[in-house]
Amino acid sequence: MDTGHSILIASASAQEAEKMESLLKKEGHSVLRAFDGNSASGIIERRRPALAILEENLPIKNGISVLKEIRQAIPSSEMLVVMTSDHVSLQAIQEAMPLGLSGFIQTPFQDEIFIAEVKKLLATVKHKEPTADNPTERLSETTESAATENKISSSSSGRFSAQKNADDDEDEHDADDSRPDSSLSPALGQFDDNADEPDIEIPVGKNKTAHPFPVSPELLDTIKKRLAILGEIDKLEERRSEMLNKEGGIPEQAKNELLRQAAESKAMPDQPTIKAKMSSFTDRMSKLRERLEAGDKEAVPPSRDLEEAWSIGQEQWILILEWNDLLLPVLKAAIPTIQDEPLYKVLSKYKFPAHRMFGLTAFHLALETMQQKGNAQRKELHQKAEEMQNDSAGFLKKFKSKDDTEIIRVRNNEANVIAQISHIQTELNLMATTLSKEFWKLYELAACLLVSNKLDRNEEVAIRAFLRYGLIGRAPWFLSPEISQLLIKDCTQDIQDVDFSMGAMHIYYADEHIAHTVAGKVLPAIDEDLELNQRNSPRWFADKAHRRVIYCNYQEKALQESWDKLQAKINELRRDEAETQELKDKLIRSSPDYKEKNNVYAQKIQHCRVEAARYERVIEEIREKFIPDLSERREMAQEKLADSTAVQSVFDIARREANQIHRVTRLCAKLKDPFLPFVLRDNYKPDQKSVNNRQTMISTINEIEAGDPTIFKIPLVPAKRENNKIYMRFCPLILLTPGCGFMGYSWNPRSGVESGKLVFPGYCPRPGLLQSFLYNTIADFRWDTSKAEAGVDVLTSDTIVAAYQTMRWENRKRSKDVREKELIFNEMSDRQNWRRHYCLYLESANEAGKKLFFRCFSAYEVITRYVPLPEGMEKLRK
Repeated sequence: MDTGHSILIASASAQEAEKMESLLKKEGHSVLRAFDGNSASGIIERRRPALAILEENLPIKNGISVLKEIRQAIPSSEMLVVMTSDHVSLQAIQEAMPLGLSGFIQTPFQDEIFIAEVKKLLATVKHKEPTADNPTERLSETTESAATENKISSSSSGRFSAQKNADDDEDEHDADDSRPDSSLSPALGQFDDNADEPDIEIPVGKNKTAHPFPVSPELLDTIKKRLAILGEIDKLEERRSEMLNKEGGIPEQAKNELLRQAAESKAMPDQPTIKAKMSSFTDRMSKLRERLEAGDKEAVPPSRDLEEAWSIGQEQWILILEWNDLLLPVLKAAIPTIQDEPLYKVLSKYKFPAHRMFGLTAFHLALETMQQKGNAQRKELHQKAEEMQNDSAGFLKKFKSKDDTEIIRVRNNEANVIAQISHIQTELNLMATTLSKEFWKLYELAACLLVSNKLDRNEEVAIRAFLRYGLIGRAPWFLSPEISQLLIKDCTQDIQDVDFSMGAMHIYYADEHIAHTVAGKVLPAIDEDLELNQRNSPRWFADKAHRRVIYCNYQEKALQESWDKLQAKINELRRDEAETQELKDKLIRSSPDYKEKNNVYAQKIQHCRVEAARYERVIEEIREKFIPDLSERREMAQEKLADSTAVQSVFDIARREANQIHRVTRLCAKLKDPFLPFVLRDNYKPDQKSVNNRQTMISTINEIEAGDPTIFKIPLVPAKRENNKIYMRFCPLILLTPGCGFMGYSWNPRSGVESGKLVFPGYCPRPGLLQSFLYNTIADFRWDTSKAEAGVDVLTSDTIVAAYQTMRWENRKRSKDVREKELIFNEMSDRQNWRRHYCLYLESANEAGKKLFFRCFSAYEVITRYVPLPEGMEKLRK
């Protein structure tokens, strides 16, 4: 990128403007500053910067007004404009984009992404600096309108970029060969398990609160047929109820048959199951008839009640078959609403069977729309009946007979509407499990697509949004345009590679985790089948070798970074030693303070020499022992991999990770497995702090690590004194799942070749839950790693937990009241009690441990003996 561009920053926030100015000046740009709209317009008129960064809510004249003035004279190809805001509204987007705005920056922002996008934008501008002869080129110069230029998608995710219009790219795809690219199918193992069904395209979802799903007449008619069948099944239920309540009772065999049918009607079995049941029943009846005709005395003829029960069962089977047969027409009727969705196009292009999930989603959304209308109609009818009832009791008493008839008619209509609403709810309930299964089936295939290197940019964004958030459609009845645009923007820009540095915070979304694992940058999930059923098999050994190579690479980089840091400290100590020696040599022996200064300098020189020698010994151990050991282990693992014929393909690894993400997503949701696109629709509320995005996680975990500085550290070299300890930081991988949950947890402890993994839901059902998730999870992480680090006499988890368990044992002798005042409960496990006290410690770490100190002094003494509190602890201790 050419440096030396002039850039205007117009912001009333001095802190934000100074941050941007500092970043831009480091890149070699000259920065102009303005603090209100008028001054911004004047600077643009005089200086013509290449890029103007305007705050949306500028004083005197807001950013939109300044933008309108700019675009009257300067096209976006010559001068780009971006706008900053702490909350990008849809109204601002709709107003600014036609004026040629290049994008939005949501503050605060990430430094690296900010600079990268500025570079990308400046590379596209044909900037005309004012000439020396005419330094005040006016905004009134005639230029072509910039309103149709530079179609930029905006986002409130904290990033901005110029990108191609997605619709143009999709039109290009449509112009290609209409036959889908099936080259992936063999590699992925022929996933098209529904090849016998017609190719179906599909409708999409709705936002429950705002955009009703467009139910076509064909779809409405087919749905009504299915609902009518559920009504007929209800009538059979009434007949069963009458028989079960029959005076004098019915034979046990008939009763059991009726109860079985009732359970079957709730589950609504699929077509093959029903056909198998009908075939089996026909065979049994045929054999029983033959035995009776042959005079078999052991053959018992059925009672009338049992025959009637069988008759009800056969009618129910026929109805369920008809109900099942109507599913395909429902999916076909839903086609027009979904066929333009980007994700559906991508999956169809690669011959993945997406029609069932999309079709069922559209069906679900249509039912919800009908249910909402039905509820409104029921309320209206109920209100009308109540009003008529009140009138009939008043001055219309003489017309009471006629009026009662009308009331009965309205009440009957209300009852019919209530019954239809009930049938709709039955359909929704029956569909829930199937939708989730179809989602995760496609999730696995999408993971394989992501790592296939077949996708273009827009296709990759669609797949990432699906894997990261569960986004399957962008129509307004799925999500509001603002949220949909935010998620797409996020998956376009916020894609991070693995950072092996010791200070890194490894927080990845599901799509990133899958890609990094397949690339061999992150340890894959433990394969339970290999561990439990195929231990010591070639595949098991190959998997272990693969994991060993990744771990050795990761740890070697961390050791090399530790080496470099220690060497820098040695160099600094040597410089201090030389400078101090020089000052010592210049001392005048006859001066009155010679002896005192000489001793001070001598002590400092000695300290520098001792510290440098200590660091050199650590470096020697890293160089002579740690790194050679790692290299040897890696070479052995690579040899095993080279000799093995059981190495897994990238698609095998992608499938494994997708399945693992499914499992941990269910665990975060306490074993609930709902349909994630609806979870996203109903729970993703970025304005209410319920979204656990990367920036939120980094901020919260940094706060925890400030209170517990050794949480992610292991000792490089043990030492008894705290000042002599040298740590190496290994932050575990933190995975954000694509769903809503009530808990986070430690996936696996830090042990052996594992650096540990923590899992958290992508968004919470209620705002403010993230901190409690993190506290409990970090407490468990401390507890779990205690077993991995056992026997190391340093300030690590094992020491804390061992001391805590000793304290707990001593407290058992005290009275129940005393123990429970200190939040110690004997009926609970050590882990549960530890979690409570450790969370209390984290909550009060920035208050010098006051909460823990006053609630449980014993636990306070244990924890603060090993985890130093911030400033103020010593004062409190006194």
